[in-house]
Amino acid sequence: MATPVLLNQAVIIAATGNITAGALLAAKIDLFANNTVFNPLTTVLADMVVANYTGYAQGTLTWDVASVADEGETEAHSNRITWRPTDAVTPNQIYGYYLTLAGALLGGGNFDGGPLSMMSALDAILTTVVFRPGSLSNGYVSTIS
Repeated sequence: MATPVLLNQAVIIAATGNITAGALLAAKIDLFANNTVFNPLTTVLADMVVANYTGYAQGTLTWDVASVADEGETEAHSNRITWRPTDAVTPNQIYGYYLTLAGALLGGGNFDGGPLSMMSALDAILTTVVFRPGSLSNGYVSTIS
């Protein structure tokens, strides 16, 4: 039987910082417009239908310094991504988001209360991705406003 290795919080924070500064540095975020339930065990990139409302653009994530959340989990927050249609020509219903790195699916999820309407320049979705390496949510949590 192997002896468990216990890491102190400073080591975990440093490791999270190394991940977000390295492996996740060029991560991309997209919105999906199909009514699918994102499952980290079974969903593949081909399952996602990327949003196509007028003015849509893929987001690139950058990361803050890793820290400890109120619950004691180590986490790193991304920059806030703002999506907003530029007109009402191609409206979408948005069901969630997904993250990719070099064309590979990293994770994602459905929006609570979705779908969210992106019908005109009056609509917007603002997201921040939180990377929690020890999380049960596949490591990623998004906040929407």
